[in-house]
Order: sequence, then C-alpha cells, then structure tokens
Amino acid sequence: MKLITSEMDAETDKWQESGAGGTTLEENNDIVKRAKNMSSMAFSMYQFTRGEGALKTTQDLFTQAEYFAEEANRLYKVVRQFSYQVRLSYIFMPKLKLCLFI
Repeated sequence: MKLITSEMDAETDKWQESGAGGTTLEENNDIVKRAKNMSSMAFSMYQFTRGEGALKTTQDLFTQAEYFAEEANRLYKVVRQFSYQVRLSYIFMPKLKLCLFI
C-alpha cells in the first residue's frame, strides 16, 4: 500500500508540474489535489488496520471514512464538470471551424 501511495504521489506531482492532458493548470490542480487527498486518507486508513499511523480509535477511522467519501463526491463533481466541457468542445469546435472556413 505504501508503494502504491508513493507511486500515486509521484504521478500526481508530474501532472501538477506539467498541466498534462491539455487542461488548464487550475482544473488540473483541482483534480490532482482531490486525488492526492484521497490517496493520503486511504493510506491513513490502511495504517490504522496495521495499528500504525495517526488514526487511533475506530471513531477516528469512521470519521476519516466520512471525509474520504466527501472528497470522492467533490472529485466526482470536478470530473463531471470537466467532462461536460470536453463534450461541448467536441460538439461546437467542428461547427466553429466550418463557420470560420466559410
């Protein structure tokens, strides 16, 4: 789990630096930020199962799980909004090019 978390951190660091995928840095950072938060929370919950980490009680674990679910909902909303933007650009871009050609 620790290896996967460090790989996730390395990958998100690359995305934060480069603005990969043609997204603006702001959109990119929001998606990356949410994914990093979720990765960190998942690792904390994993550490709890091994008797390690900052989470000490079962209540701490359940509270962390609630925050994880909230972050997942935020990530879903950001990705959904991004997908609408991509979809609209594919719908209107060919028509715009045609208008400019005429």
